[in-house]
Amino acid sequence: MHNLHLARVKASSAKEACNAVETAIMDFGNENNWRSICGAVSEHNEVYNSGDGRYSPESTDYTTIEKINEGVNGWMNECFYGAVAKEKFEKGEIDLSQWNSHELWSLSKWAKHLSEVADHKDKPFNVLTDTFYDYQYDECGVTDLEWSVNDGDTIWIVFIDMHS
Repeated sequence: MHNLHLARVKASSAKEACNAVETAIMDFGNENNWRSICGAVSEHNEVYNSGDGRYSPESTDYTTIEKINEGVNGWMNECFYGAVAKEKFEKGEIDLSQWNSHELWSLSKWAKHLSEVADHKDKPFNVLTDTFYDYQYDECGVTDLEWSVNDGDTIWIVFIDMHS
């Protein structure tokens, strides 16, 4: 499965930002769990496409910080793997002893999702300051990697195509 994960770094250029993210996450994955750096968008809405991966800023229509924020806010409203549990709760089926293993797994995913969005329920998500599924690269999320490059003066949101 592929997913888009975003990483926030400070760098002097888009290429430097992409290289910094690649270096920061180089130990993540194996031959079955890999990634591609797709491009980046700066805090000033400069767009860079690397030509790799399936989630370039232009192909996702996330070409501005505002559009990226809208996208992440959308991720927060959806819980793909937790849909089964959410539906059972909405129907009032809350006796967990009656749930099968897939339904219980779905409940764990839904609870994790609710935990991730809890800090953002009172304000809109801001990709320039907030995180979502931080360091969980196999989820659609946003990780703060500003520590990885500290000589730049521009915040870049780097697009990572994660295959897991």
